[in-house]
Amino acid sequence: HRAAFYGDLHAHTALSFDAGGYSLKLRVTDALAFAKGESVALPPYDENGNGTRTAQLERPLDFVGITEHGELLGEVSLCTDPNSVGYETESCENYRSGNGALVFGTFMASTEPKRAVDLCGTDGKICLDYAAQRWAEMRRAAEDAYDRTSSFSFTAFPSYEYTNSMNVTNLHRNVIFKNDIVPERPVTFYEAPTPDGLWTQLAEQCKDAGTGCDVVVIPHNSNLS
Repeated sequence: HRAAFYGDLHAHTALSFDAGGYSLKLRVTDALAFAKGESVALPPYDENGNGTRTAQLERPLDFVGITEHGELLGEVSLCTDPNSVGYETESCENYRSGNGALVFGTFMASTEPKRAVDLCGTDGKICLDYAAQRWAEMRRAAEDAYDRTSSFSFTAFPSYEYTNSMNVTNLHRNVIFKNDIVPERPVTFYEAPTPDGLWTQLAEQCKDAGTGCDVVVIPHNSNLS
């Protein structure tokens, strides 16, 4: 027996530097609710912060992967939380200047990507720790949305986007995990500046780790390559 299923394996929310930089306020739980057929409010926002437009699917999806950019997960979180240790840094002020998507996006154009020292510290640990928190949030949301009843009406995959934009190309890839057995943090362009490096680290941390982790990496969109 064969059946066709309809889904989406590329979507972003406010946790991603581009969607967040364009003023989107929806979080992963909102995106998953939208995928399951609920209505969501979209920008532009009114003076009370409420979306002035709504969107709703005519047909709920069967599966989805909300693929936030693995890169800059921690940085965006720091720059959008007024109580964070990095909120007042120059990097965050630049991100919130109204052109945040471009400001942060240029970090991935380098052949040797480096994190902003004023925001992440010299060892990057501040941003890595915040990224781990956001990754945990993404995983919890996917697990909560997953229909594990006998009807199996909806599947939510833990997932993220690997954003290799070296030399302003678009060689991005979506990393889709089979279940919630995943690495502690996404393997990103910072840790693996080449696709071979991504595959090698995913093999070490997931497929060959003996933990039950499994993953597939698919092309994102090569139209600027």
